[in-house]
Amino acid sequence: MSDRPSSTPGDVPPEEEKAADITREVYTQLTSGERLVAVGAIIVLVFNLLIGDIIMGEYFLSNTTWLISLAVLFAVFFYYRGREAVWHRYYPWLIEVGGWAVAAIGIVRFLEHLIGTSFPSGSGLLFALGFFVAAVLMGVGAYMIRVDRRAH
Repeated sequence: MSDRPSSTPGDVPPEEEKAADITREVYTQLTSGERLVAVGAIIVLVFNLLIGDIIMGEYFLSNTTWLISLAVLFAVFFYYRGREAVWHRYYPWLIEVGGWAVAAIGIVRFLEHLIGTSFPSGSGLLFALGFFVAAVLMGVGAYMIRVDRRAH
């Protein structure tokens, strides 16, 4: 009997490898604007919602913000991985509007912190800055999508 583990370090289970391949495949098909919107949505969902709100309870986002981000990621995934559907012709519009909406919410939140109350302190400040970065990324991505749509 050997003391060696059944798998060597660095081996990736087939399920994880397949998920990584799908993610890589979708990511390589995205335009630069779609990438910015998707990265901003991931920041909102993972950094702000999961870590900042649910786990630490330090920075709270409206349900609208994270639902829009979730809808954007679902739209990106199912547009590139799903079968042809009726909503596919509205895909560029959906992604653009989602990016603009989160960017607008980010501007409103920034102005609320700047004018109405002070900025959060401690780790709340880190989550606020993370959200503002995500909002800027999604706004710039939406602008790039609009420019790309008008060029075609």
